[in-house]
Amino acid sequence: MENGEDSDDGYDVEEIILPGGQRVPARPGRYRVTPPPNLNDTNEELFVLEYNYPEVIVRDAALRLLYNLERSQAQWQISEWQQKNGGAGGIAFGFGCGYAFNWCSAPGDVCETRFLRSQHRFLKNKAVPSPRLPAVVLVFTTDVDTMDDLQDKVSMFVDAGAREGVVVDISGEQVWIHNRGEEPRFEGLAAIEFDSWPGFTLDCVAIREERERERRRLGV
Repeated sequence: MENGEDSDDGYDVEEIILPGGQRVPARPGRYRVTPPPNLNDTNEELFVLEYNYPEVIVRDAALRLLYNLERSQAQWQISEWQQKNGGAGGIAFGFGCGYAFNWCSAPGDVCETRFLRSQHRFLKNKAVPSPRLPAVVLVFTTDVDTMDDLQDKVSMFVDAGAREGVVVDISGEQVWIHNRGEEPRFEGLAAIEFDSWPGFTLDCVAIREERERERRRLGV
């Protein structure tokens, strides 16, 4: 990465120069870059760079630790509930699920086109297996995966047959809930109960408190 003038969004550089000479802004986001650059040849420290054709995904390295912490705390809460209930639920966990319904690194990495194509094949020809739907889709916002983007993605799951969808925005202290057959709604950050997971409560306040402790420790 080459230094430029200080930017007005808190980052001290203007651009990231990728192997091959392509340039992307030095701030979190998704930027179309073709052909795929060899990101193994970068020595970037401020940002984490990923490639999901046809986009380079730029994530703030320090903030990514906090977002990963949010997801891991939610996973821990669900695992504790499952253990106490003999593995109850039989669930596919939402923030690992893409439109193809397999595990991926982040909710923003899912492919809408692939999902729609698979749904169309299923409706047209019942011999083609239907995409596997989780009962609950649970996702967290990040510096790249915004509330608006995740609302669209979660709604596609619910429209396809998932029973409950939730987008959690810890930084914004709000949650967006879209249950099948109901109007989507915003609520303040609090404990969330799920009809599909009887006896489980997602403690969003505890996740926020853990995030704040880690943020202070990291100094971000």
